Amino acid sequence: MSRLASICIIFWWISPTALAQSQATAGIVEVQEILISGPNTTKRHVIERELDFAVGDTLSMNDLMETLERNEKRLLSCGLFNRAKFHIHCIDLEHCGLSVELQLNENWYIYPGIIFELADRNFNVWWKTYNFDFDRVNYGARFDHINLTGNKDRLKLLFQRGYIEKYELAYGLPYISEGKGLSFNVFFAEAREINIRTRESRQQFVALPSNEKLANRFRVGVNYSNRIDAFTTSDWNLQYHNNWVHPILISDQNPNYFPTGGSRIRYLSLEYNLVHDQRILPIYPEGGHLYFLQIKKDGLGILENGENFSLAIGGEKYFKPHPNIIWGGRIKLRYNLDRSTQGYFNYTALGYGDNIKGYELYVIDGKDYALLKTAWRFRLIQKNIHLGKLMPFKRMRTMPLLLFFRLSTEVAYVNDPVTQADNPFSKRALVGYGPAIDLMMYYNFSMSAEYNINHLGQRGFYLNSSFSF
Repeated sequence: MSRLASICIIFWWISPTALAQSQATAGIVEVQEILISGPNTTKRHVIERELDFAVGDTLSMNDLMETLERNEKRLLSCGLFNRAKFHIHCIDLEHCGLSVELQLNENWYIYPGIIFELADRNFNVWWKTYNFDFDRVNYGARFDHINLTGNKDRLKLLFQRGYIEKYELAYGLPYISEGKGLSFNVFFAEAREINIRTRESRQQFVALPSNEKLANRFRVGVNYSNRIDAFTTSDWNLQYHNNWVHPILISDQNPNYFPTGGSRIRYLSLEYNLVHDQRILPIYPEGGHLYFLQIKKDGLGILENGENFSLAIGGEKYFKPHPNIIWGGRIKLRYNLDRSTQGYFNYTALGYGDNIKGYELYVIDGKDYALLKTAWRFRLIQKNIHLGKLMPFKRMRTMPLLLFFRLSTEVAYVNDPVTQADNPFSKRALVGYGPAIDLMMYYNFSMSAEYNINHLGQRGFYLNSSFSF
């Protein structure tokens, strides 16, 4: 230790001058040690898997500070921490060795909550289409633990009544061994009103005068994931679906609701996803890129097949022309390999997950679609707010807060060869754009206030919020 001490520069904060001198001495250094302090719950191997370097790797001194900063943001974006900071602990100039310390503050992991939410796709549909009808509200309780045993394993329990009754249990363990993960979920829902068809790109809902239940859905699934490296993940998702609607809806409303023509459909689905993610701060990217591939097959030749076979590819790219300005773009292409006529139940395109700004009140059915999103984001505020004793939970007393002004432009095209007579937005260019304010807190909660315009000149103010889990 005395010899090592004589050839090391030991300090907690390295100055730019000292760093420049070390760069002159050696172009690269080998990571000899990564010290981790702070976590009481999260296991070390979970933290190490979020880093894109490990002990034994060599790093360029020219890019060292950028590498450490990038990994700090990777750790913050995983939702487990609200502070991550690397300190250069030791640089061995003679042997080109590097020791770093990573200081972490763990986030709050337990999120019990009261459910009081809208049954509609978003606030704007509830407001503009149903005039704040409180019969279309769901209530209940939800419990989420995003780091149950310290292995980034997530537990979700949900109990919901009201417009839609819903029950769900899900658990996922991402690291069983060598990056392999396993998760499962069980889901059941019942509804007294369902959308039975689409007219003029708006969902048409029906209910019975007797107020009896019109539909239920049951789903159970298992997911196997493989963390190939720090940036690349693949997973296989196998699910069993059992869906039922009241027979009167089939006979009187839409005989093509299910592809089988009956009132119940049971099928297996298999989905494969491959994601390469090198974005900086993925929850709100400020640099880097992402590529993804998704292959999904509904109906595996067993049970009553809900046949569908789709392929989706896409990517994202972000860069910062200025420290407070971010440009980002995303493209997604989906093509349905099954060109046969499908039932209404699974004939979905935009508005069911992927959305285009300015069309929040609509759904656009179809087999295939292309979606391009671009945005300029201008950082207005980035700071840590110290709540002190106003916040009873110690881990949440320091709240990271980011505020951005955003200008978005989105373009889409949907191919609908079946129901285009009732789908005025198919087979034409769809354009949505407008300004927005984005707020992010604790690196796992975001809220947006948007003013969007579509190609018809229709304008609207929209509110959105979400958690990263």
